[in-house]
Amino acid sequence: MAGDTYMLRTGNPIVDNSVTFAWQAQYNFDITERFNATAGFDYTDITPKTGGTITGANEASDETKLKGGYLHTTTTLTDQLDFVAALRMDTHEHLEDVMYSPRLGLVLTPEEGHAFRAMFNRSFGTPTTNGLFLDILAGRIPITANVFYNLQANGIPQTGFTFNNTCAGGINNYCMYSAFAPGVQLPATGAALWDALIVPLALQNPTLMATLPLLGLNAAMFAAIVGNPQPGELKSYLLDFNSQNPSIPFIPSAGPQATARLRPTMNTSFELGYTGLIGDKVRLSVSAYQNQYKDFTGPLRVTTPNVFLDGNSVAAYLITRLTAAGIPASVASQLAAAIAPTAASVPLGTIVPDQRSNSDLLMNVRNYGNFSVMGVDVGMEAHVSNTVTLTGSYSRVSKECYDYDNDGTCTSSGDVALNAPTNKGSVGLNIDDKV
Repeated sequence: MAGDTYMLRTGNPIVDNSVTFAWQAQYNFDITERFNATAGFDYTDITPKTGGTITGANEASDETKLKGGYLHTTTTLTDQLDFVAALRMDTHEHLEDVMYSPRLGLVLTPEEGHAFRAMFNRSFGTPTTNGLFLDILAGRIPITANVFYNLQANGIPQTGFTFNNTCAGGINNYCMYSAFAPGVQLPATGAALWDALIVPLALQNPTLMATLPLLGLNAAMFAAIVGNPQPGELKSYLLDFNSQNPSIPFIPSAGPQATARLRPTMNTSFELGYTGLIGDKVRLSVSAYQNQYKDFTGPLRVTTPNVFLDGNSVAAYLITRLTAAGIPASVASQLAAAIAPTAASVPLGTIVPDQRSNSDLLMNVRNYGNFSVMGVDVGMEAHVSNTVTLTGSYSRVSKECYDYDNDGTCTSSGDVALNAPTNKGSVGLNIDDKV
């Protein structure tokens, strides 16, 4: 029942009373004895009704209308050879271009019970409602008892997500928003929060607080010595939140990547196949194909990196400042070693798209590049006797993933699994002893 479902990570309820209305019209006709055609039109209206629990702020603008029309023809060229041709046209309310899907093929039937085919086909997969309009809190990343980062799953707006805003002094001049300074756009660098956050955090370190009186210093004096870092004195770098493996919460980042408006996934396929009945007892089907994908859509991934201070940079900075104030190098090194790891472990801010103004980490789907997959499918059904039927199938595909970084493996964080093993098969036995 809608409303009894909730998000495990947040406890927030999920309501889905969405409505889909669809109708179809089809007309089949023969122009000549050798030419058959089928024409049709279909219409679909999808209206999400989630009470704001799934599509959030998009609830009032997430209705989608899809329209499509097609013509499918079969021409008998000879008694054994048919030519198949079809064309489909589709429109999607929230996509820019009309989608055209052609299909061409030859079917050879040399004798009854045996057919060979060669096919070309192009089809489109349109973005889902979630891909376009999702707006849901997927989780929280606690930093302190009172500070956390939201992990927000979002669809892609028609503007896409861009990172054109610039802040001087940030990593590559990027800007960030921080959970420690809500609502304030800052340069994407740890130095921006050094005095306000890192120094007070360091002053909670027991080793530092026990050592300061021995050096004739107090907290204010320490803050003055190590405060106000100058450009270039502290280094920062970017890490991505690892939503796939909680045991490694942050992984190296390639930086923020603009996400364009979603496009439909195009699949161009070529197929050779055979279907036949052997000895009136065994039905065999074999096909070999190649699928060429363009702009395929992957799963939800975090696309907003977080800013961290470099630990070695922090240690070197502290040693330089402390020794310049007359503190022995050995003591300065000891204090730096106590402070730097903590300072480097805190996600100080999030580089977010121009369309956002908070520190939430964003997860969204996106279109990837082009790739192709080749495969073979074999199926068999054998009637061993009047009561026993043996079935079997085998499939092989050439790839298990979209290899994002082209390293020849499917283990990199950017790789996208295709949810199909390289090899799979099945064997079945059916016994029907009904009288």
